[in-house]
Amino acid sequence: MFGTDVSYSDVYVPVISSYSTSAQSSYTIGAAVNIPIDEIFDYTGRVRRQRLLLRVAKLEREAKFEEIQREIIQLYTTALAQLNVLKLRVESVILSGVQYDIAEKDFANGVLDSSSLSMEKERQSQALERFENTKFELTKSLMILEIITRTPILKKN
Repeated sequence: MFGTDVSYSDVYVPVISSYSTSAQSSYTIGAAVNIPIDEIFDYTGRVRRQRLLLRVAKLEREAKFEEIQREIIQLYTTALAQLNVLKLRVESVILSGVQYDIAEKDFANGVLDSSSLSMEKERQSQALERFENTKFELTKSLMILEIITRTPILKKN
């Protein structure tokens, strides 16, 4: 049922109103068919592009894998070098401790003055500091290596 209310006016004509109604039935049925013709004729091209994309992904994966391998090798050799340096630092700490003990006894016996004792203590402190720094660097390298390789290297306490 449709209803229309119309009014019209002009300068010389008074307002006229009219109302009309009518009833009607309407039905709408629709359907659409979409046939992608470009995809039908481009099938071989799409297959070729997918193969190229797959090849590119494989090459990128191999490049990333090689990069990770280089990083692992670098960290491993660094850790080995730091381990050898750590052994030398341990010997240095032991020797500086022995030298300080001797200097302390000499100071107690009056053979050595306080400035020489202070220098020996400084040498012992420097040796200990170098040892701790090397130990820190070794631990850091091993932890990074653990993360990259997902292999436990250090024992967790």
